[in-house]
Amino acid sequence: MILRYWIGCIILCAVQIQAESFSELQVRLAHEFNVSQEELNVYQKWLNQKVQACSDPRIELFEARLTCMREALYRGSSILTDSVSVNSIESLMPSQLIKENKGGEGVYSFSALILAEHLGLRVTPVMLPEHIYLRFSNGRNWDPLDSGIAITDDAYRKRDQLDPGTGRSAKSMSEVEYEGWIRFQIASALDVQGSSEKSEQQLRIAQMLWADPRVPIRLALVQEERNHRKEGLHVLDSLWNWGARSEELVWTKAMMMVRSGTGVARIFQFVEDAIGRRIESGRLIQLRDQLAQGLAAE
Repeated sequence: MILRYWIGCIILCAVQIQAESFSELQVRLAHEFNVSQEELNVYQKWLNQKVQACSDPRIELFEARLTCMREALYRGSSILTDSVSVNSIESLMPSQLIKENKGGEGVYSFSALILAEHLGLRVTPVMLPEHIYLRFSNGRNWDPLDSGIAITDDAYRKRDQLDPGTGRSAKSMSEVEYEGWIRFQIASALDVQGSSEKSEQQLRIAQMLWADPRVPIRLALVQEERNHRKEGLHVLDSLWNWGARSEELVWTKAMMMVRSGTGVARIFQFVEDAIGRRIESGRLIQLRDQLAQGLAAE
């Protein structure tokens, strides 16, 4: 099972990292990535004001408090869905949302978790294959990229084509796992900025916190960028051999095999095996057909 891949890391995390509040996580990350104390003070003042407003006895009802949260986070601000626009470390910090009045799902989910925490509302991040949403203890969902509106679990299941058999599922996250996800986003931003060494450092930390195949897949690509393709392929081979199954893993491994000069027959067999395991997509089927034509030509 793939969990064996992280068991050593999980033991290490249990010793070094304790679950903490989302507010404490925000402060720790802000200090680590040089957010100024002035910005933190401005954010804390804003947070205190919103908590006081949403704690008004006249809006004790759960839905009323959620409405107050939505107005606090989304009124006058812009939701960014373009990954290029939000691919910076600053764009993931709640203090930046207050400063710029815009952000992507990372900063909106982070900010909502902190605000809910201060309001005494129990909420858990839930990870989808390409998205994250929040689930309150009463089962009510909050979608960061849809201004906090409620989308049902069934709607997510249909929209995101969830199927545990192909690795597409919804998974609740702890505070520690959420930090791993945030660090994964930070690593992605660093990679885009050309800081592949720092990106690899953040990915290794994220890998200790969040047992998700996306982390080592990105780590393998960053290693390839740093001219360590052999090590990257070893990471991908290990994931596959230990049971990870996703379209992204198959595509990444197949493309890296192509770039490393692996024989057509071997790549074809790998892709064919993956498709036979119900891991398929348009690009994988197209790649398999191209490889089959290459074999026929030989």
